[in-house]
Amino acid sequence: PAPDLFLYAAATMDFPPEHCIVVGDTYVDMEAAKKAGMYCVGVTYGEHRSPNDAAHLRAAGANVITGTIKEVLTAIENFAKNRPAPSWPAAAAAL
Repeated sequence: PAPDLFLYAAATMDFPPEHCIVVGDTYVDMEAAKKAGMYCVGVTYGEHRSPNDAAHLRAAGANVITGTIKEVLTAIENFAKNRPAPSWPAAAAAL
């Protein structure tokens, strides 16, 4: 999977990839995000899930596996706490 879409989104917002999070439910999401250098949150809830989803997401590079939206929010908070604050010129200018 190509990381182009994730890299484009980061560049459009003027964020370095290492300060970005991808939340996804497929191995394709995780592989593309890893190639982009982004933090990967795998989700195992929702429609059409299987018992092996967590293993597949982890094998594809997920940094953390979540089973609920609350766990996704916790993963995002933990990511933010452990990263240095980036400079956000374009994002700040857009506000």
